[in-house]
Amino acid sequence: MKSTNKYYTPNHHPIHFKAGMLKAIIDGTKTETRRLVKPQPTFPGGVAAIPVGRGTHSCAIYPSEIGGAGGHFFKARCQPGDLFWVKERKRQRKDDSPITLRVTRYSIERLHDIDEAGAVAEGYPIAEGLDDNGNPATWSKEMPHESGIGFVAWECGLDWYVDLWNNIYGPDAWDKNPWVEVIKFDVIKRNILEVEA
Repeated sequence: MKSTNKYYTPNHHPIHFKAGMLKAIIDGTKTETRRLVKPQPTFPGGVAAIPVGRGTHSCAIYPSEIGGAGGHFFKARCQPGDLFWVKERKRQRKDDSPITLRVTRYSIERLHDIDEAGAVAEGYPIAEGLDDNGNPATWSKEMPHESGIGFVAWECGLDWYVDLWNNIYGPDAWDKNPWVEVIKFDVIKRNILEVEA
């Protein structure tokens, strides 16, 4: 989706994914990512309001009501229309990246707000085939998943996503229920410098 604002030029950002998630992007099974809001608000609860100004990347989380006192302001990682160039290696340069992500939607939510559809869009490796009873096939819990994240045979995508989150951010990170930026994207298998704004 191209930006509808003729005065807005999409920003280019680098983004890094672990190998398993990069594979899911290439395979077309990962179409969104959640990243921590930094810094996190210090008050419990809260409601999100984004963006504060179009083109400014300014966002706010308020303690009780949108526009109320004590808002926590931060710079959004991106906005719809922006482009990410995917870093497969730490020192990879922008002009060497073969994958570009075009942001189609940006929102802020609590981590626990993710639903099954969100977990699938995060790259949940859905079982292929059916068992003898016609249910989706499952795998042995003893066998590590090829992504290196958790074990196969999760009951659902949300179980897998809890494992993924804790693997990235540390044990029990899921339980903290932080504010996250939710970035939905289209995958373009071309270098960012070859992609039209």
